[in-house]
Amino acid sequence: LEREPNNRQILQKLADLHESQSQREESATCNKLLAISHLEEGDLAQAEGHLRKSLALSPKDIVTWQKLWDVVKRLGARDKILAFGNEFTNHFRELGLMEIVRGHLLEMVKLFTADLRLKVELADAEFALGNQKASVQGLFEVARFLISKRRFDRVAEVWGPYASARGYRFTPVRGGYQYAPGIGKGPTMNGTVEGIAIEIT
Repeated sequence: LEREPNNRQILQKLADLHESQSQREESATCNKLLAISHLEEGDLAQAEGHLRKSLALSPKDIVTWQKLWDVVKRLGARDKILAFGNEFTNHFRELGLMEIVRGHLLEMVKLFTADLRLKVELADAEFALGNQKASVQGLFEVARFLISKRRFDRVAEVWGPYASARGYRFTPVRGGYQYAPGIGKGPTMNGTVEGIAIEIT
């Protein structure tokens, strides 16, 4: 391998050998090198396969996740992009790496502008990072869109669980809704989605 570092036959044999000996990290590295070799030739399908294999062996490798995300986007199948994008979000949320989650969701929201679920997840990531104003503003944007479509039931669906999980009350106000703290619970967050006026102190 030292003489021919890009010899895919040798890399594949090494990947299989390491895996058979339960050397998962080493096998994952070989698969990642195979993926890079295929990427250099523009073979996205083969690269995707090796990156997925690498992640199965070493699921905490951030670089491999990011490389696979780039490959899936380049392949262009929107259903696969959304599915892997969700998998990416869930994985790093479970690891508690919310900065990565937020950055990824910012990209997902741009790719899937009509997916309100992604916008709610982005607001939740902002909240987890302590960015309460950005979080509430994001949810108000979702609420404003839903109200413009007269989907008041969906407004409650979006805001209700978010509010109650954080000790806030969520009540109807003149055909809209209000989001405000319960007594003695957390910072002050006031505003109605009718006027989209927000005050956070």
